[in-house]
Amino acid sequence: AGGDFRDSPNTSTILGAAKVTGQLGGGWQLGTVAALTDDETARVFDLETGTVEEVEVEPRTGYGALRIQRQFGVDASTVGLTLTGVERGVEAGGALAGILTRRAYAGGIDWNRRFDGGAYELMGHVGFSHVRGDSAAIDRLQRSSVHYFQRPDQDHVDVDPGARSLSGWSAAIRGGKRSGTWRFNGGTWIDSPGFDINDLGRLSRGDEINQWGGLRYVETDPGRLFRRWVVGAFTDTGWNFDGVRRRTNGGVYFNYTLPNFWHGWIDHGRNFGGQSDTATRGGPLMERPAGWWVGFGIRGNPNASTGWGFRTFGRRDELGSWTWRVDPEVTVRPTDRLTLSLEPRWVLRRDARQFVTAVDGGPARTFGRRYVFGEIERSEVAAPVRVNYAFTPDLGLEFYAEPFAASGRYSGIGELAAPRSSDLIVYGEAAGTAIAPDPAGERFAVTADGDAFTIPDPDFEALSFRSNLVLRWEYRPGSSLFLVWQQNRSRAGSDADRVGGGELLDAFSADGENVLAVKLTWWMTP
Repeated sequence: AGGDFRDSPNTSTILGAAKVTGQLGGGWQLGTVAALTDDETARVFDLETGTVEEVEVEPRTGYGALRIQRQFGVDASTVGLTLTGVERGVEAGGALAGILTRRAYAGGIDWNRRFDGGAYELMGHVGFSHVRGDSAAIDRLQRSSVHYFQRPDQDHVDVDPGARSLSGWSAAIRGGKRSGTWRFNGGTWIDSPGFDINDLGRLSRGDEINQWGGLRYVETDPGRLFRRWVVGAFTDTGWNFDGVRRRTNGGVYFNYTLPNFWHGWIDHGRNFGGQSDTATRGGPLMERPAGWWVGFGIRGNPNASTGWGFRTFGRRDELGSWTWRVDPEVTVRPTDRLTLSLEPRWVLRRDARQFVTAVDGGPARTFGRRYVFGEIERSEVAAPVRVNYAFTPDLGLEFYAEPFAASGRYSGIGELAAPRSSDLIVYGEAAGTAIAPDPAGERFAVTADGDAFTIPDPDFEALSFRSNLVLRWEYRPGSSLFLVWQQNRSRAGSDADRVGGGELLDAFSADGENVLAVKLTWWMTP
């Protein structure tokens, strides 16, 4: 919805939903869920005409998912079928027809064959997806971050502006040895360029061929130093269907449990670099630098009345990017009924190549566009809190809250010098370039190669507060009533100073909404 002022809903109204799950005879299990959401409109005010109109922003939509699984054999092997479907009431030629697909179906068969008492397993799946809609919506889907069919330096896919459907497939085979002193695993997972399940699922990227493998040694006999310990190594590599190696990683790790039941881990890995087909957001390939990472963590006895833990993580690459993250945690159980926990985190991060925007009219070496990146220094702080109280075994109260603050400050903004590289032509430093704040505000005026253009000021600050208060009452065995109060507060700005505890307090006063919900489950027996 456009206009000078608009009142637009953030969520769809659920007209109805139902879920049925159960155990059938012969090792069969069934789960199915269906929901129907209403169409939604926004109120839009136009200053010039002084009129108010209603604009449709979401059609009436039906969702459905089905899962059938059968367990068989003495080793509890399984085979299953999953089907999902989405149908939207999008009118042909309407404004939403160019944004939303009309229908989407996906499904697949999966299996887990276990051998030798479950010591070995071989798993896999084959699946499909099919999405239909107006050509404008399918064109939008082909250009989305899941696919990037418009990439100018690839040969295996192209945008079809007249297409009214998009189809794809997924397949995997993986397995290994699950028990014993020496254990191993490995596999291959493939998602075709047109595979897309995001109407009722989650897929961050299609066009992937991933292979991985790992070997570990497990010692479970208690000794003088450790009750249990594991040492292992792993590697994984990814390509796209054009044969471009996107990444190669390798690492080692050590996990342990002490005689007093303290447990911890340390891991170290190396990223050997590659070519990213997503960094330029639909543009040419860009070099992914090599680097390394290390992680460490330790936790106290999980059965103690006071629990504690500490985790930290660091990484660095050859361009000078780095991350440092610290996650302490503490859990207190003052009584058998009450549990309190606090899990703060603090993250500092510098990325030498963070995408800012793409501008038309660039040089031929980058296919007529300028792919603008900058060096960003980010800070993040959060303090998740949990409080659980059991009035009775059948009645309990659960509370979760997370104030959050983050900021990012950019410097060294410039454009990609050439495909398959990570070099930048930094504005204001390279000959013939200049960058300065635009008098209009919130943008930068840039000059490069004799051309003048503007880019957005990417500095940011973000605050949010999310909380859930849930009262759960199991009024009869297997049947429960849930009363939920949820808060969603957020605020965004351009103040890029490093955030701290003060910004966490500001998150409580940010604008937001309150949501009240009731959920009822009923356990049926034959």
